[in-house]
Amino acid sequence: MKNLLPILFITLTFMITQACKTDHIDHKKESAGLDIHLMDTSVAPNQDFYNFVNGGWMKHTDIPDDEGRWGSFNELRERNDSMSLLLIDKAIADKSIDPKTDEGKVVSFFRAAMDVDNLNQQGIKPILNKLKEISEIHQTSDLVSFIIKNEPYLGGLFGIGVFSDAKDSNVNALYLGGGQLGLPERDYYLKDDEDSKEKRKKYLHHV
Repeated sequence: MKNLLPILFITLTFMITQACKTDHIDHKKESAGLDIHLMDTSVAPNQDFYNFVNGGWMKHTDIPDDEGRWGSFNELRERNDSMSLLLIDKAIADKSIDPKTDEGKVVSFFRAAMDVDNLNQQGIKPILNKLKEISEIHQTSDLVSFIIKNEPYLGGLFGIGVFSDAKDSNVNALYLGGGQLGLPERDYYLKDDEDSKEKRKKYLHHV
C-alpha cells in the first residue's frame, strides 16, 4: 500500500494538470496578479499595511462552520480536492482503464479507502503488528529502534528539517522540533472554558 502513495500523488498531479488545459473541469477562471478586491484601499498602506492588503478579504469572507481556521491555502486545498474527486469519478466511470496502469491503481486505491464496511470489519487488525512492536518497548534503545523503523509510516516524536539559519540566511541549518499533538492547537489542552472542555471530551471519545 505504501508503494501506491507516490503513484497516487504523481498521477493525480498529472491528471489535474491535464484537466486545467481542457474545458472538462468547471473551475473559476482567475486573472493573474494581485486581486485588488481582496484589499482595502481605504486604508493607508503606510499606516496599516496588513489591512490594506487583506482588509477586503477579511470583510467579505466567512469562516465555514466546520473549520477552525480559514485562508487562501484552505481554499486552494478545497478546490484541488474537488478537482481530484471529479477526475477520480471520471476514471471510475471509464471501464476501458487498465487496472495495471497508474490511473487504474488510483481507482483501486480510492475504492479501498472508501470501502467503509470492509474497514469497519477489519477493525484494528491491520495495526496489530504495530501494537505488538509498541508493547515490546521496554527501554530507550527499543524506543529509538521503533522510531527509526516506523518513521516513514507513523511519524516520530520529533521532526527534522533543513531551513535557512535564523541568524545567518546564507547558511542552511538543521532544525529539530517536537512532534505534533493530536489536536491541532496547544490551547485545546490548556483552556478551561466550557467549549474547550467539550472538545477534549469529544476528542477522547473519538480516540
